[in-house]
Amino acid sequence: MNTSHQSTPTQLSNQVVAYEVDYSPEAILEAGHLMIEDIETHTKTLELGYKLRKDVWAREVKDLQSQRMPITMIGICGATGSGKSSLLNAVLDDNYVPTSGMRACTSVVTEISYHGKSSIEGDVSFLSDAEWRAELGVLLDDLKDADGNLKHVKNMRSEAGIAWSKVHAVYPSVTQEQLITMTVDEIIDLDIQVAGLLGMTKCISAHNSATFNEEMGKYIDSTSSGKKKPSQRAKGKKVADPSGSRTVKPSISQPSPSASRPTARSEVPINNSDEMQAALWPLIRQVKVRCNAKALSTGAILIDLPGVADANPARNSIARDYMKKCDRFWILAPITRAIDDKTARDLMGEAFRLQRLMDGRYDDNTITFVATKCDDVSATEIIKSLGLEHDPALEEIEAQIETCQADIGECEEQIAIHKETIEALDVDLAELFSEITRLKGYFRDQTGDVSPGRKRKGVGEIAGSPKRQKLSNTQDETHPMEVDGDDDSESASSLNEELEESESSITPEALRERIEDLDQQVKDLQTQLREQCDLRNANGEQLAALKKAESSWQREKISYCSLKRNEFSCEVLKEEFRLGLKELDDSVAMQRNASSSEVMPEKSSPDYHDYYAMDLPVFTCSSRDYSKIRGQVKGDGEPVCFSDVNDTGIPQLQQWCHSLTFPSRERTATNFLARLRTFVASIQSYVQDVSDVTPADREALRARWESADPRQSQARSLHCYPDQTGNPAGVMHRLVKDFTTVVGEYVCQLQKTFRDGLEEKCKVGAIMAAEKAIVTAREFANGMHWRTYRATLRRHGSWKGDLNVVLCNPFTRHIASSWVKVFEADLFASVEKVMNETIMTVLTEIELSAPPGLRERAKGQAERVLRDARFALVQTLDLVREVMHQEQKEVSHSLAPHVQEQLVPGYDSAAAIRGQGSVAKQKDVFQEYLKTIQHNVFADAAGVIIGRLSQAAQSIGHVLNIALSRLAEKIEVSVAVLWEGPRDREQMQARKQVIIAMSEIMDRVQRLQAATNDEAHERDTTPV
Repeated sequence: MNTSHQSTPTQLSNQVVAYEVDYSPEAILEAGHLMIEDIETHTKTLELGYKLRKDVWAREVKDLQSQRMPITMIGICGATGSGKSSLLNAVLDDNYVPTSGMRACTSVVTEISYHGKSSIEGDVSFLSDAEWRAELGVLLDDLKDADGNLKHVKNMRSEAGIAWSKVHAVYPSVTQEQLITMTVDEIIDLDIQVAGLLGMTKCISAHNSATFNEEMGKYIDSTSSGKKKPSQRAKGKKVADPSGSRTVKPSISQPSPSASRPTARSEVPINNSDEMQAALWPLIRQVKVRCNAKALSTGAILIDLPGVADANPARNSIARDYMKKCDRFWILAPITRAIDDKTARDLMGEAFRLQRLMDGRYDDNTITFVATKCDDVSATEIIKSLGLEHDPALEEIEAQIETCQADIGECEEQIAIHKETIEALDVDLAELFSEITRLKGYFRDQTGDVSPGRKRKGVGEIAGSPKRQKLSNTQDETHPMEVDGDDDSESASSLNEELEESESSITPEALRERIEDLDQQVKDLQTQLREQCDLRNANGEQLAALKKAESSWQREKISYCSLKRNEFSCEVLKEEFRLGLKELDDSVAMQRNASSSEVMPEKSSPDYHDYYAMDLPVFTCSSRDYSKIRGQVKGDGEPVCFSDVNDTGIPQLQQWCHSLTFPSRERTATNFLARLRTFVASIQSYVQDVSDVTPADREALRARWESADPRQSQARSLHCYPDQTGNPAGVMHRLVKDFTTVVGEYVCQLQKTFRDGLEEKCKVGAIMAAEKAIVTAREFANGMHWRTYRATLRRHGSWKGDLNVVLCNPFTRHIASSWVKVFEADLFASVEKVMNETIMTVLTEIELSAPPGLRERAKGQAERVLRDARFALVQTLDLVREVMHQEQKEVSHSLAPHVQEQLVPGYDSAAAIRGQGSVAKQKDVFQEYLKTIQHNVFADAAGVIIGRLSQAAQSIGHVLNIALSRLAEKIEVSVAVLWEGPRDREQMQARKQVIIAMSEIMDRVQRLQAATNDEAHERDTTPV
């Protein structure tokens, strides 16, 4: 489907509007909004005496105008170092996501969405005062050892190191020794400006990513921690930092290790010009970025979920809320890990998979795996591990490399020979120049003549001209060539010997001839030298070309190996995903079969999963090479692996962003057109000419079926105006009464369904979780460093692992199969059938009660109303299903928080223990507390689950009542055309104009529907 966004249609007149649109969902919605404006303009010319019609039409116009494309929230999951920030910047085609600062702020959720502005906007929200106070309390405890004394920081990745880095970043002038003697209130009072930021949101706007990152860095950059403006007094001097972690310049307000603790702002003036500046990244609660990245233009929102746990419950709560909201998940891991066994299963651990299963979101339509850093290549290892030694394509590449290397070797050999020859020629020329100079001197001494021969450019000039000597001795030596200069070398040596023997008897004329002869020899040697330099230069160019070719083939080899590894990794990850889901199903089935006699589901059963048909979307990406090819980053050199941007995998991932949003966008556009068509049809029905119906017949029908005083609330109207059978008079009142009865029965039935399907399972799951709780808690504690365990207690079980979730796993695992079975069933099939029957009953009664003059028209109108009502009911139930899905996720996420809340006293009691042997005592205290409440806490959890499900059923009933009440109003308005009619000539003329306009709009709606249906059919029948 063409998703380009074209210009909006323009209105030509009140009756004719020309629409030039494509058929993308966005274009359809835009065209529909213009049609709604046209409808609103025309319907204002009608006098709608019936207030209910006015209200219903006004609400319908408002609802249609407010219709927008849905968003698709994509959670990006991956451990720290998995390349999330680089991947996001590559997908977004710009450096929207700061990387340096976020390394220290990986626990913060970052939401990246689209807006149509050219600027980049961001919101940085800070922790509230209460949230920061709570976190400071935990961080201060992390800085103390088992005896309550200062824990000296040696490892910055430890709990104490993380705590110190956070507090020191915000309050850089306070030492560790001072810090542990201060209260939370005293620490916050140190800096009024920092305290003033708490609870605030800073908005940032920039016209380019460089400026945006610079502005954002002021809040999230960890590298600014401890920076200060230089002091003239302290210039050139250094002292040891009191923390012992680094060296800083001294300042007036910099306290020494022995200084007394600061207790007021005046004692530690944090914001002096000579004072170290506070970094704000530990105070950040959440970051939101809005940009015009094309990948997000169709409604995708990328959520960078934390790669590490956090000490702050507020940030953890935000992360958990986003986990519930996300429609899709991308799991990121470096490809070097992805090809290891069980990586996909390890990254999507049991708790993650169980939770996604309980959310109804664990399948190949929800999970996408992205292998990052595909340009991290060792060709030798890949060839060995994948068995590519005899791969034909690779053999061809390696043959080309070997050919290039052989040619390079030959070329270098020639260069060496030519270099040696050139050096020999230089030596010979030097000897000749020296001899000519000597002979010229001797000639001058004998004759007194400056020049031994004719005035010409001979040997003397060459030897005597510094410029000519420089040119002859400094030839370009960058590229060697081959030449034979042995004869001339021997000639020069013999000449020297001959001159030495005959020098005493030589005559001036003979001397002149010898000098001219040497001059000629120099010319010959220089000619040879130039020739060799030319050959050497040509050979040098050839060598450069060969090396470039070899480099190109080497990159081709690396690229080929990387692509082969990508292919292999995709298949491994797909298979691992299938195995992971099968393991989960098998584990759930074992729990189920242990307590029942259920058999494995047949292929025809909805519980049956065809694992081999599942095709996990896997993308292999090189963010760095993509950014280099596109020039997104400067100064990082050439791409190391790929030269074709498509081989980096980023363009395919960008397209995947659009593909993930397409189903919901297409569904929204389709439903919008159907709803618009229904609305136009209802207007057409109202304005049609019914002059052949007598006023008496109209009034008879009105008296029986018009709801009196529709302005009254639903609650007051239910039992007003009863007819002879005791039912409320009026279509709306009658339907609302019947709908309310049906919904009430349905809510009770839904609650019973939840109890029958899950209550017993929850009770058994609670017993299983309680029985395993002590062992689980002991294994959890023994599986981590004692400092990490102590930090986990201080954070109520949720730190680098979540003990609350682990304790709930036996419970969750036991109910998972039944949970999925309950929610995968069509919970609304029965209510939909009853609602349709209720509507049909009322419409049949209307038809039968119509006077003979209206009966035929009543029959036709009833058929149209029933058709429209069924469509409206389907949309209503779609809305309710979405509400049900949200309730399902809310309830499924409530188990661990409930358990955590019950265990808080135990966590606090254990965390308070100090002194020698405190770790063992902490484990014993917590496990003893758990032992006393283990059965109650999980039994209560089972009750919480069933109770929340019962509340969810009531919420569904409330939503249904509201939606069905509106449906009842629509139905009455549609039926009311039987007893309504124009009251004067002017209104009859207005109706004729509206009929023309509505026919035109209906035609356009039908054309759009036909076009979208054709495209959908073409897409479905086109092979992938």
